[in-house]
Amino acid sequence: MHCELFEDLTKMKKEAWMLNRLAIASFSAVLALSTYACGDDDDDDDTGETPDAAADDGSGDPDAGDDVDASVGPRDPAITDFEGGQLLVEYIYLDQDLSDAIAGGAPTVNRNMGFFMNGQTPEANALPLVSPTETCVNLYETDGWPLGPFDGQDRDEVDVGEVTITGVNTAGDEVTTVVPTGTDPVDNWLRPHDLFYQFIPPDAENYLKPDSTYTVSMSGSAEYPATTYEDAIYIAGTFELGTPGLDDEDIGLSTKSDTLITWNPPTVPNENQPDDLFGGLLTVVVLGDANTGAPVMLCPVPASDGEFLITAEQVASFRASVIERAGGVATAADRAILLRNNFSHIIRWFNNGTDGAPYDPANARRIDFLGVDCWAQVVNSPE
Repeated sequence: MHCELFEDLTKMKKEAWMLNRLAIASFSAVLALSTYACGDDDDDDDTGETPDAAADDGSGDPDAGDDVDASVGPRDPAITDFEGGQLLVEYIYLDQDLSDAIAGGAPTVNRNMGFFMNGQTPEANALPLVSPTETCVNLYETDGWPLGPFDGQDRDEVDVGEVTITGVNTAGDEVTTVVPTGTDPVDNWLRPHDLFYQFIPPDAENYLKPDSTYTVSMSGSAEYPATTYEDAIYIAGTFELGTPGLDDEDIGLSTKSDTLITWNPPTVPNENQPDDLFGGLLTVVVLGDANTGAPVMLCPVPASDGEFLITAEQVASFRASVIERAGGVATAADRAILLRNNFSHIIRWFNNGTDGAPYDPANARRIDFLGVDCWAQVVNSPE
């Protein structure tokens, strides 16, 4: 079905390349809506600049031991702390086009991807922001977290040992997923790394269960102490699509009229949702570039809204950016990847402290733990 859409993708070394770019917008949106929802007009948030973490002089318990629970500390980590890496865990539902192209016919995929670092230049990337008047951000026109810029960016990436994710699968069985180190020079977002962690199996239900939290453990190395992050990942309760349906393609996207996208609240009550979600549970509507798989228009809203109006102006912005990236080929924007994502963002310390402290006051760094429940499909996007 619409095999011509993926002709270019089949020429690439990795069959899963398109999926590798699908959820980029999910994570940008975590910051985007969180900053907007908090109503913070601080100049640091507006500019993406990061205050000096050395201003904090907290200290930890020197008798805490080598296996530090970095879930707690003298103060909580903040989005304004330096970046210390990220771990993504995703439950992705695919339409038939994407399932055939990237998952061997499986209807779902579980993606786990992470990296960790004790320094980078700059120490933090600019945050993609939305506002009450601009409900979407065009990511082709911005450059910031969580993508980088990674090409040429100086980073001190750290070996944290074996990374495992422990929790229950959909059947209710406890599962420990080992996320091995990547074997390629780039991760699934095509970012170059000295060291990263990655595991992307089909059939997400074998690894994850809606409305569940997951503990992340790092066995440690000469560079990083053995660390356990309790309930660091949260996968929200399953939500159902409204309109369009997962395999609907002619959904009315146009540069001349607006298109209403809907979803239903999670059918599984979020009884296990942690209290420390950054910005609360969010839903993000995304229009991605069908030629590259990269997200373009990122439109975050509270999950409880259940709908989002994609305006003609936003479709025009999408088309203009895609056509420009394609060297002026107008037909390059005639298809889009539509995503509806429910996701959570939990911030914990990068454990670089000494004597049992969970962080170094002079180099306080955060790790972004990201849980995503996503529906992904291919749609028409004519002028």
